Formats: sequence, structure tokens, C-alpha cells
Amino acid sequence: MIKPSGWVRGLIILHSLVALAVGVGLCFFPLAFEASSGVLLPEAAPVLSETRSHGASLIGFAGLIFLGVYRLQWAAISALAASVLYLSYALGRVWSWGLDGFPGSALAQVMVLEAGLGLLGLVLWSKLREQISQVSA
Repeated sequence: MIKPSGWVRGLIILHSLVALAVGVGLCFFPLAFEASSGVLLPEAAPVLSETRSHGASLIGFAGLIFLGVYRLQWAAISALAASVLYLSYALGRVWSWGLDGFPGSALAQVMVLEAGLGLLGLVLWSKLREQISQVSA
């Protein structure tokens, strides 16, 4: 069993911790967490349910992404999962910006961070695929 290198593990941990932090914020502190980026949620059960469920899914993704620190093959899956997660959020924000207007500077900065993490995950995934194919050959 080949473990990922230190820098790969560091990037996987970074991707996982960001998803975990956002997930915990949304799941356990939805009003305060959303208010920190200028989004004021009503204290309505359906809205809070939707927000908390997104947080719980991010916590689950964080766990999935974190598994990549243990095995090289899992690291590639983790990088791909992180790419899909973060690029989906970034593209969703771009779509919303086009339909709904500018979301504010805080969410625009979040969008740039999400796009950066997603693209970094894609680069990592590509490098890991090359490394795995060399090890398998």
C-alpha cells in the first residue's frame, strides 16, 4: 500500500478542512454563519432545514475527501471529489450572479476561493492519476 506524499496529503487535508469548517458552520450555526457573509436567513424551520442539510452533506464530503490521506488510489478519488464539490459551488455562484445579480463582495470572494480550490483539486487529480499509472506499470 503506497501512501500519498506529504504535499499531497497536505492539500487533501486543506480541501477536507475547508469543507468541514463550512459544513459545521452551516449545520450547527446556520444563522451566524450565513450572516458572516451578509446573508440574513429567516428563522423559519424549512430554511434552517435546507441550510443544515447542506452543512451535513459538506461534513460528509469532508470525511470522504479526508480518506485520501491514507492511500494513493484514494487520494485521486479525494482530489476528484474535492474538485467536483468546489467547482460546483463556484459555477453555481456564477450562474446565480448571472440570473440574480451581484451577490456582494463577501460571496464573490468565496466564489473565487471555491474556484481556486476546485482547480487545485483538478491539478492534483491529474498528477495523482499519472503517479498511479507509473506505480501500476
